[in-house]
Amino acid sequence: MSSGAGLVSAAANARGDLAAVVSTGPRHAVLVTAPAGGAFGPPQDINPGGLADTAAVGLGPDGALVVAYYDGVSRALVRRGAGRRCPRRPQALAQVRNRPDFIAAIDDAGTATVAFGRSLGRDGIGVAVARARSGAPFGAPVTLDRGPNAQVPQVAAAGSTTAVTWLSLTARERVRVVVARDAGRFGRPQTPATGRFELRGEAGRVPSEAGVPTVAVDRAGDVLLAYPYGPFNAVHETLLRAGSKRFVAPRILSALGHGGVPAAALTDDRRPIVAWADGEGVFAATGLGRPVFTRAPDVTLSRPSVAELRRTGAVTVTARCAPRCEIVANARLTTGRGGPGLVISRQARPPQVIGANAPLRLRFALTPAGRTALQATGRAQVKVIVTAANVSGAARTARQAFDVGRRSR
Repeated sequence: MSSGAGLVSAAANARGDLAAVVSTGPRHAVLVTAPAGGAFGPPQDINPGGLADTAAVGLGPDGALVVAYYDGVSRALVRRGAGRRCPRRPQALAQVRNRPDFIAAIDDAGTATVAFGRSLGRDGIGVAVARARSGAPFGAPVTLDRGPNAQVPQVAAAGSTTAVTWLSLTARERVRVVVARDAGRFGRPQTPATGRFELRGEAGRVPSEAGVPTVAVDRAGDVLLAYPYGPFNAVHETLLRAGSKRFVAPRILSALGHGGVPAAALTDDRRPIVAWADGEGVFAATGLGRPVFTRAPDVTLSRPSVAELRRTGAVTVTARCAPRCEIVANARLTTGRGGPGLVISRQARPPQVIGANAPLRLRFALTPAGRTALQATGRAQVKVIVTAANVSGAARTARQAFDVGRRSR
């Protein structure tokens, strides 16, 4: 394969077999497979003589394969077979008007599940799923969510249980999950994730809500859901045990200042494992975390000084929060007047953790062009915004601003 090849999708089973879809060019992909402990075989074209885009692979416990892809024109297709060779005969799943993302999984009984985003007309995007028992063709896709903006489905399967989760971006409870057992139909969508938290007015400028979820299933039938939450990606999880009807209340796993986008797994002895990276290190948690609490910290921000800006070309503010929080700051400094004479400087400070009521001094300076415009016109507009969140991810925003030199009408 060429040096420009990129991994699109990968799967593994309990005995150690591997399968991966690799993009080798625009709308072209190949399948590579390897037996447990062995080397990868030669690449196999997913759609010989045609296009293959946004492909995904699922791998069963016995090495069975399912590959779903978009033909680059109007069809969602799937290939399925046993062994390590890419099945030759594709089956059309659906006519599509968008470029869908696929995800695939196979349970221990050989039931394959393919989920994908699907255009529903009038700019609506929904989530659909198609299933096939071992040795049988796929049935017609079933729409799980009619949108208008449902995206990024994820699928996991083990034992006789399959779970599908996705984001319904226009809903207040964004994370949805459905579960099917013994190759049966999926149940009604559940919304077990932490709900949207949004204060009124300026304090709620940055709402806290769940991000893209990841799902894991074990052979006993447990379902684990993990997802980032809030502006700093606090890591939350929730768990549905086999035999239960509802997920447990959401739990927080990450420490303050160490959030990330999680990956989830369940071990053979039914222990949950959630791992994530925060840019500085990789963290992992086993077991359920602490209960989530959505009370945003109190945040204060001192007023910037017009005199300081005129004297030094900069503004200094002090932020405080209680209790201990993670905080980020942004500023917009505008000087001059109209058209080419207007100079705008946008500045940001990276997130950091501060102690309860500890002062955080923030200084934002004009650029040389901004200083020149201020001296020429005497006009300036300054906006400083800070957003702080607690360990669970519940956020509050504070804002200070001034505008000087504006002509009265």
